[in-house]
Amino acid sequence: MLNGTMDEPKGWVRSQPITQGRVNPMIRAMLSLMLVASAFSLQAEAKGKPRAAKSGDGCESLLTVDPPYIIKEDFVEIRDYAKKNKMIINVMAPNPASLPYSLRKGYLAKPSELIKCKSLKQGKYAGLVQCPPETREALAKLGYTVLGPEHEYLVQRDGQYFYSDYDLLGVYNPTTGQPAYSEEFQAEINTLLGRVLVRHGPLDDYVNRAAIEVKFPVLWFLPSGEVVEVTSKPQLREMYARYNLPCPW
Repeated sequence: MLNGTMDEPKGWVRSQPITQGRVNPMIRAMLSLMLVASAFSLQAEAKGKPRAAKSGDGCESLLTVDPPYIIKEDFVEIRDYAKKNKMIINVMAPNPASLPYSLRKGYLAKPSELIKCKSLKQGKYAGLVQCPPETREALAKLGYTVLGPEHEYLVQRDGQYFYSDYDLLGVYNPTTGQPAYSEEFQAEINTLLGRVLVRHGPLDDYVNRAAIEVKFPVLWFLPSGEVVEVTSKPQLREMYARYNLPCPW
């Protein structure tokens, strides 16, 4: 359909000329049903498939949503690294409210020691990490301070507060299908990002990963330079199968 007019189905050939500007009502009804069914089929197919980033710098479809999934400069660095090193890098989108804090002084990405702590999704301190009150004593031994309920149990150390880090789902060598995460990889990525945002290894490599939920969307940075947005477990399984990777989900 274009500008309010209905296009004829591809390959449709009129068997005879239309006379007096009229079409058999039954034929018109059948054509309308065919076009509607085709449109619904295309919509259903699109909803069930992973979504690739648009052309250009590869950021438009993932960064113009409100709020964005990831900071544009970080997106570009990870995309270019995956392409240069022929890797598949899967990043679970962090809490969008945390993104602004990653560019401010006095705030750090959440370290692995705060695994039981989560960033707030809304409210005055949205984006900052809070910890359950019962963790206060154990965290104090590590140098952390968990504030009171008036500050929604925010956690800080040496006057610095924390926001969501970039959680990796998986890092793979697409040729062998084997995991490719290493401390060297972590150091290189964090250097490119200009701050420590990747704090630990991928969820796929965790022994007890079944106890941790996958956070969608997951951004698949591919060795081709393409970036694919995955929003559900069926789509996730499809991506693992497409690249012949062992799927732990």
